[in-house]
Amino acid sequence: MEHTEHMRRATRNREEVVHGAAGGTGRVRRAALALVGAAVLAAVTVTPAQAEPGETKTLCRSEVTPPGWLEVRWGTSEACGATDIPNIKTITQVAGLPVGSRVEVCATLVPPEGWQPVDTSYSVDCRTSLGPGTYNNRWVLERVS
Repeated sequence: MEHTEHMRRATRNREEVVHGAAGGTGRVRRAALALVGAAVLAAVTVTPAQAEPGETKTLCRSEVTPPGWLEVRWGTSEACGATDIPNIKTITQVAGLPVGSRVEVCATLVPPEGWQPVDTSYSVDCRTSLGPGTYNNRWVLERVS
């Protein structure tokens, strides 16, 4: 009998160490872990909001320009590797702009459906290589539908 009572006390003492006396600290610990778990789950499952029309962001040359975005400027940055050629591009969101909108973009991608070039020109900001570049590499696009 003495051995059984000793085992009960040892088990109770171990539970108090793990869960806190009378379960109080254990409940707080479990609640804190549940909060942290919920925050991590929310951070993983929340998708980023879609960009607003006209919003810009910068990408490295190796990154694909997403649908609905067009390239508006090229440059160099050590953050994207070797700078012997333009390796960074600024892109703008054109999806969602109203009919009649005009945007100046580099002529590096096929215009999205509903957009057509209304003017062309040369711009040093649209050079994708370090060559002389005397060709029309910039468009003014108009949203027609």
